[in-house]
Amino acid sequence: MVTTSVFVIIISILAIVVPVALFILALLSILGSDMLTGAGKLIWIVICFCFPIIGPIVWFIAGKNKALS
Repeated sequence: MVTTSVFVIIISILAIVVPVALFILALLSILGSDMLTGAGKLIWIVICFCFPIIGPIVWFIAGKNKALS
């Protein structure tokens, strides 16, 4: 019984920490990108704020290596 509650607590913490960390890492990566202009960075930041889970994932999969001006 105790191990189940510990497992639930760990999963709950990870469900909060992982998306927040991914969001912060995406913002830092966007701001540090040399391939984007100021407008491109602003667009990606708005995308990440509007879609805080999907936006960073899309950034790391599709946007990080492509120029968006």
